[in-house]
Amino acid sequence: MCPLRRSAVCPQVSAFFDPDLARNQYLSEYALHRALLHSPARVLDAAAADFFYVPFYARLAYADKVASKTVRRLQANLTDTLAACLRGSAAFRRSAGHDHLVAISSTRDPKKLFGAAWMLLKRAMLLRIEAAPDRRYEHQGSGRRLSQGGSSRRARRAAKRTKRDSTPPLLVLPYYVPNFADDENVSKASKTSSVCFFGTATNPTRRQALEALRAVPGAMLQLGSKAPGIGGSESERESERQRNQATRRMLRQCKLCLVPAGITGECS
Repeated sequence: MCPLRRSAVCPQVSAFFDPDLARNQYLSEYALHRALLHSPARVLDAAAADFFYVPFYARLAYADKVASKTVRRLQANLTDTLAACLRGSAAFRRSAGHDHLVAISSTRDPKKLFGAAWMLLKRAMLLRIEAAPDRRYEHQGSGRRLSQGGSSRRARRAAKRTKRDSTPPLLVLPYYVPNFADDENVSKASKTSSVCFFGTATNPTRRQALEALRAVPGAMLQLGSKAPGIGGSESERESERQRNQATRRMLRQCKLCLVPAGITGECS
C-alpha cells in the first residue's frame, strides 16, 4: 500500500453513497474494485498474476470548477501519490503498465482525472463507460522515431501501425446502478408501459428519439425530469431524494427504459 501524505484532508463524501441522490453512476470504479476483491481469480502473489487492477477512484476524487481549495489539494495529493506508487511498482515497471487495468467512470478529460499519473496510465487497459472513439485516449507508441527522410509511403504505413498497435485495448464499463430490494419484486404484470424516456430534448439525437417514441403505443415520456446536482442543504437533498424515489417507482412500470445522465435507471 502507498500511504497518502500526512497533509491530506479528506472532505465529507457520504453524499456519493446515498442511493437516492444523483452521481451514483460514478461508483462503477468503487463497485468494480469491491467485486475484484471478492473474486476467486484474485491472487496475492504478484508473480502469479496475469493482470493488475489499479484501485484509484478518479471520478470520486475529481475536483471540478466549483471545488474548494481543500478538495483541489486532496485531488492533487491523490494523483501525485498514485504516480509515485506506479513508479515504485516493480510489476508496473516490468510491463510499462500494459497489463494493468484502470476504470474511468467519467467522460472528463483523463489528464484532469488522473493528473501526473495519466502519463503512466494511458498505456494501460482502459475500462471506460463510453465506447465511442476519443482522441484523448490515443497516444504515440514508444517505437523508433522516423528520420527526416522517412516520408515514403512505407514509412507512413509503419507510423500508422505503430500508433494503432500502441493504443491500449478498450473495455466498456457500465454505469453503476444500485440494487434495491423492491427491484427483485417487480413482476411482468406490473410493467404496463412499453418504453420510457426520462430527460430533456437537449440535442438533435434526443429530439429525434422523442419524435419516434411518441408514436410507440404505451410509451411514457417524462420531459424535464433530469435531476439537478446535489444541493448544499439537507432540505434540498431530501427534495432530490423524493424526486428520485418517485422516478424509480415509474421506471419499474417500464419494459424498456431510456434514461439519460442524471437519473439512475432501476428497471430490467
